[in-house]
Amino acid sequence: PPTDAWWQSFLGRVMVGLLSGSVASAANIPWDVAKSRIQGPQPDGSARKYKSCLQTMRLIYREEGARALYTGLVPKVMRLGPGGAIMIIIFETVSDWLSQHGM
Repeated sequence: PPTDAWWQSFLGRVMVGLLSGSVASAANIPWDVAKSRIQGPQPDGSARKYKSCLQTMRLIYREEGARALYTGLVPKVMRLGPGGAIMIIIFETVSDWLSQHGM
């Protein structure tokens, strides 16, 4: 059976993974919003409104406010937060196993 130290290590890894996945999502979402606007249909079919990521983020900020740059943050954090936790748990577990077996 797992010891208390094992559970503490496991829960610590879960929390670090959740936090890192959530922070990375929050930092990345304005870029994803800009990418989606660039790749999606342009509002005016005759001219491109969205040209580059930085230009698109500035335009969204000016026209719609900062909140629009974080559209979809909650679903993204709910997906990537646990994903970060799973990834770090698997990485650390495999790394520990390889170290214990001299690999």
